[in-house]
Amino acid sequence: MESMDQEASQPATKADVKDAVVLLRGGLQEGMNTLRSEITASADRLALEFLKWGAGIQRTLDADLAETRGIREQMLKAYEDTTFKGKMFYEKALTHGDMIQDHGFQLQDHERRLKMLEDVPLRPEGGQP
Repeated sequence: MESMDQEASQPATKADVKDAVVLLRGGLQEGMNTLRSEITASADRLALEFLKWGAGIQRTLDADLAETRGIREQMLKAYEDTTFKGKMFYEKALTHGDMIQDHGFQLQDHERRLKMLEDVPLRPEGGQP
């Protein structure tokens, strides 16, 4: 043990310093390589997560777009149906108005004919006018 103490207390030589520098550089290089590997692996995992996240967003957007298109088609169909029904009611209202006017003319004609019949004196039975 005494020989180790003596060796440890001896001043370092240039060769000892050179060896220590080589060891430190090797250790630093090994540490840098390990750090680079970990950074690369982390960047790869992060890139994969971003891709998954982006794909999830794209699926959500696609689903929303499909739903929006479905709603749009339903609204257009409802609009077309309503427009068609409105046109039918408009045409029916015109026809109905014409029919009421025609009935009004017929009623006036009936009233006129009834009045003419009422104005004609009745003949006595078996008698001459």
